[in-house]
This record gives sequence, structure tokens and C-alpha cells, in this order.
Amino acid sequence: MKTKKIDVSQVIKEITTLGGYVLLKNSEESDLETLTPEMAKELQVLTPLHKDQEGGKLELISIKEIDLKESDLTGISYGEIDFYVQLESEMLKSILLLKLYSEGFSTLETID
Repeated sequence: MKTKKIDVSQVIKEITTLGGYVLLKNSEESDLETLTPEMAKELQVLTPLHKDQEGGKLELISIKEIDLKESDLTGISYGEIDFYVQLESEMLKSILLLKLYSEGFSTLETID
């Protein structure tokens, strides 16, 4: 097994590289560099949808509203009415890492 620390700044960089925007209300840009799990709960991600699901449209996803139990390998379930959106795999992975970090997870174990 391999242990890997969640590097939040790298995750945010990945989201922006993939065409998304990470938003933190009432904050300075430097706040994203020192993001705590509590702050991560307040993040919102403006992300492009999967090309097969209304290509070209963006969706605003609140990290604290993501339901990990209802999300799967192709999309995220979130909100009070369990809204489901499909995302590209790398964007999905990055947003789920932010959710895990916001729940207090700081490391992941993977099998190589």
C-alpha cells in the first residue's frame, strides 16, 4: 500500500487547469493556500459538465452539499434534492478529494 497526503493546493490547481473555478466566499486569494478542512466545506466549484451531459454548460457545486454515498465513478450527487451531475473523470476525482479533505481526511492509501 502507498500512503499519499491530500495536497489541497495541487487539487485546486488541477480543477482550474481542467477549466473549473474554485470559489471561497469573503476570502483573499491567499486563503486558498492555507485552506483548513472547515474552510474547505465552504468552497464552491464552478465546473464544466461531462461532454455527454449538456456540453458547454457549467454547474456550481457546493462542497458541503456533496453526498458521498450517492456519488459514483461518473458523477456527483449533491443538494437537498439529490441533484446528480456527470463530470469528466479527472474533475470528478479532484472535487471528491476536496470533499474528503473537508471531512477531515488528510491522507489516502492506495494499492499500486
